[in-house]
Amino acid sequence: MKRPTTLLMVSAFAFAFAGPAAAQDYPPEVFGEVSVSDSTVVCGAESVTVTGEGWVPGEEVRILFDGSQIGSATPGSDGTFEVTVDIPGADLGDHELQAIQDTEAEGRIEGSASVTCVEAATLAATGANISVWLAIVAGLLVAGGAALFAGRRRKVEPE
Repeated sequence: MKRPTTLLMVSAFAFAFAGPAAAQDYPPEVFGEVSVSDSTVVCGAESVTVTGEGWVPGEEVRILFDGSQIGSATPGSDGTFEVTVDIPGADLGDHELQAIQDTEAEGRIEGSASVTCVEAATLAATGANISVWLAIVAGLLVAGGAALFAGRRRKVEPE
Protein backbone atom coordinates (compact mmCIF):
# COMPACT_ATOMS: atom_id res chain seq x y z
CA MET A 1 0.00 0.00 0.00
CA LYS A 2 2.94 2.33 0.59
CA ARG A 3 4.20 2.03 -2.99
CA PRO A 4 1.07 3.33 -4.72
CA THR A 5 0.88 6.23 -2.27
CA THR A 6 4.55 7.09 -2.74
CA LEU A 7 4.20 6.85 -6.52
CA LEU A 8 1.12 9.06 -6.43
CA MET A 9 2.90 11.67 -4.28
CA VAL A 10 6.01 11.73 -6.52
CA SER A 11 3.82 12.10 -9.62
CA ALA A 12 1.83 14.91 -8.06
CA PHE A 13 5.03 16.67 -7.02
CA ALA A 14 6.50 16.32 -10.55
CA PHE A 15 3.36 17.73 -12.19
CA ALA A 16 3.07 20.57 -9.69
CA PHE A 17 6.61 21.85 -10.18
CA ALA A 18 7.23 20.98 -13.82
CA GLY A 19 7.26 23.95 -16.18
CA PRO A 20 5.17 24.12 -19.29
CA ALA A 21 6.59 22.57 -22.45
CA ALA A 22 8.59 25.07 -24.46
CA ALA A 23 6.78 25.90 -27.66
CA GLN A 24 7.76 28.33 -30.35
CA ASP A 25 5.64 31.40 -30.39
CA TYR A 26 4.06 32.55 -33.61
CA PRO A 27 4.26 35.21 -34.55
CA PRO A 28 7.84 35.39 -33.32
CA GLU A 29 8.67 37.95 -30.66
CA VAL A 30 11.56 39.33 -32.70
CA PHE A 31 10.91 40.41 -36.26
CA GLY A 32 13.37 41.13 -38.98
CA GLU A 33 16.80 39.89 -37.97
CA VAL A 34 19.31 40.13 -40.81
CA SER A 35 23.02 39.32 -41.16
CA VAL A 36 25.66 39.26 -43.89
CA SER A 37 28.29 36.62 -44.61
CA ASP A 38 31.08 39.20 -44.70
CA SER A 39 30.78 42.68 -43.25
CA THR A 40 34.04 43.92 -44.85
CA VAL A 41 34.00 43.94 -48.65
CA VAL A 42 35.51 45.58 -51.70
CA CYS A 43 32.47 47.51 -52.87
CA GLY A 44 31.73 47.08 -56.54
CA ALA A 45 33.76 43.87 -56.72
CA GLU A 46 32.24 41.44 -54.22
CA SER A 47 29.02 39.65 -53.32
CA VAL A 48 27.68 38.78 -49.87
CA THR A 49 25.11 36.30 -48.67
CA VAL A 50 22.28 37.95 -46.73
CA THR A 51 20.38 35.76 -44.28
CA GLY A 52 17.35 36.62 -42.26
CA GLU A 53 15.03 35.14 -39.67
CA GLY A 54 11.82 36.28 -38.06
CA TRP A 55 10.15 37.39 -41.32
CA VAL A 56 6.57 36.76 -42.44
CA PRO A 57 6.62 33.65 -44.67
CA GLY A 58 5.77 33.98 -48.35
CA GLU A 59 5.96 37.78 -48.59
CA GLU A 60 8.81 39.53 -50.42
CA VAL A 61 11.71 41.05 -48.49
CA ARG A 62 13.55 43.80 -50.36
CA ILE A 63 17.32 44.09 -49.85
CA LEU A 64 18.69 47.65 -50.01
CA PHE A 65 22.21 49.09 -49.91
CA ASP A 66 22.25 52.69 -48.70
CA GLY A 67 18.58 52.97 -49.71
CA SER A 68 18.87 51.49 -53.23
CA GLN A 69 17.38 48.05 -53.87
CA ILE A 70 19.98 45.45 -54.82
CA GLY A 71 17.94 42.25 -54.42
CA SER A 72 14.96 40.51 -52.87
CA ALA A 73 14.05 37.25 -51.17
CA THR A 74 10.95 35.37 -50.09
CA PRO A 75 11.07 33.79 -46.62
CA GLY A 76 10.13 30.14 -46.33
CA SER A 77 7.51 28.70 -43.98
CA ASP A 78 9.95 29.03 -41.06
CA GLY A 79 10.38 32.78 -41.67
CA THR A 80 13.98 32.54 -42.86
CA PHE A 81 15.64 33.50 -46.12
CA GLU A 82 19.07 33.48 -47.74
CA VAL A 83 20.07 35.39 -50.87
CA THR A 84 23.37 36.39 -52.48
CA VAL A 85 23.62 40.00 -53.64
CA ASP A 86 26.30 42.03 -55.42
CA ILE A 87 27.53 44.99 -53.39
CA PRO A 88 27.57 48.09 -55.64
CA GLY A 89 30.48 50.48 -55.88
CA ALA A 90 30.50 52.95 -53.00
CA ASP A 91 32.77 55.23 -50.99
CA LEU A 92 35.15 53.66 -48.50
CA GLY A 93 33.72 53.29 -45.00
CA ASP A 94 30.55 52.06 -43.32
CA HIS A 95 27.29 51.55 -45.21
CA GLU A 96 23.87 50.18 -44.27
CA LEU A 97 22.38 47.08 -45.78
CA GLN A 98 18.64 46.91 -45.04
CA ALA A 99 15.98 44.26 -45.42
CA ILE A 100 12.42 45.61 -45.59
CA GLN A 101 9.18 43.66 -45.75
CA ASP A 102 5.78 45.35 -46.08
CA THR A 103 3.05 43.00 -44.85
CA GLU A 104 -0.68 43.32 -44.42
CA ALA A 105 -0.76 41.58 -41.05
CA GLU A 106 2.35 43.02 -39.37
CA GLY A 107 2.94 46.25 -41.29
CA ARG A 108 6.51 47.15 -42.16
CA ILE A 109 9.28 44.92 -40.81
CA GLU A 110 12.86 46.14 -41.06
CA GLY A 111 16.26 44.78 -40.22
CA SER A 112 19.74 46.06 -41.00
CA ALA A 113 23.39 45.13 -40.97
CA SER A 114 26.54 47.20 -41.39
CA VAL A 115 28.86 46.69 -44.36
CA THR A 116 32.29 48.33 -44.51
CA CYS A 117 33.79 49.09 -47.93
CA VAL A 118 37.57 48.79 -48.20
CA GLU A 119 40.11 49.24 -50.99
CA ALA A 120 41.01 46.31 -53.15
CA ALA A 121 43.97 44.58 -51.57
CA THR A 122 47.14 44.78 -53.58
CA LEU A 123 49.59 41.95 -53.49
CA ALA A 124 52.13 42.76 -50.84
CA ALA A 125 55.81 42.29 -51.55
CA THR A 126 56.66 39.22 -49.53
CA GLY A 127 60.41 39.30 -50.00
CA ALA A 128 63.35 40.76 -51.86
CA ASN A 129 63.63 40.63 -55.63
CA ILE A 130 65.65 37.44 -56.02
CA SER A 131 66.20 37.70 -59.77
CA VAL A 132 69.20 40.00 -59.22
CA TRP A 133 70.69 37.59 -56.69
CA LEU A 134 70.09 34.62 -59.00
CA ALA A 135 71.94 36.45 -61.80
CA ILE A 136 74.88 37.15 -59.46
CA VAL A 137 75.04 33.51 -58.30
CA ALA A 138 74.84 32.25 -61.90
CA GLY A 139 77.64 34.65 -62.89
CA LEU A 140 79.83 33.44 -60.02
CA LEU A 141 79.22 29.80 -60.98
CA VAL A 142 80.21 30.50 -64.57
CA ALA A 143 83.31 32.41 -63.45
CA GLY A 144 84.27 29.60 -61.07
CA GLY A 145 83.82 26.99 -63.81
CA ALA A 146 85.94 29.04 -66.21
CA ALA A 147 88.68 29.46 -63.58
CA LEU A 148 88.69 25.72 -62.91
CA PHE A 149 88.93 24.95 -66.63
CA ALA A 150 91.72 27.51 -67.13
CA GLY A 151 93.64 26.11 -64.14
CA ARG A 152 93.63 22.63 -65.61
CA ARG A 153 95.00 23.86 -68.93
CA ARG A 154 97.96 25.61 -67.30
CA LYS A 155 99.15 22.53 -65.54
CA VAL A 156 102.57 21.69 -66.80
CA GLU A 157 103.40 18.04 -67.10
CA PRO A 158 106.77 16.93 -65.78
CA GLU A 159 109.39 16.04 -68.38
